[in-house]
Amino acid sequence: GLPDLIVPLPTREALWGLSPDLEALRGFSDQRDIISVHCVTTDAESDFDAHCRDFSPAVGVPEESATGTASGATAAYMVRHGMMDLEPDLTEISLVLEQGRILGRPSRIECTVGLAHGSPESIRVGGPARTVFVGDMLLDAPKP
Repeated sequence: GLPDLIVPLPTREALWGLSPDLEALRGFSDQRDIISVHCVTTDAESDFDAHCRDFSPAVGVPEESATGTASGATAAYMVRHGMMDLEPDLTEISLVLEQGRILGRPSRIECTVGLAHGSPESIRVGGPARTVFVGDMLLDAPKP
């Protein structure tokens, strides 16, 4: 996937309170060759395992409402760093991440992490979707 920095935070209040300096974050991301800074807390409401926010100014996106690649990486991070309780001999775990709430576009991102001896081995990411807008894209735009 794309290189993302995963940043765990202790509480939802800390996550919702973020107000990053996007220009500084762009420079930080460019220096480290990362696409986004994906912040996560497991201080979650009962329908979710974690809440997330994703800042990607390095690619022109101040904040994204749903990020499959970063969510998959976050799910693996959560498993690898003991942020989830795992039963012994478990072969996979399903996690539900929420993102985009602060933008008024809440997203439910479903991740399944395949496990080998308690470590992430594979990841599947999905979730519900809906059409936000419809339009046409020109691949060979006429030159002015």
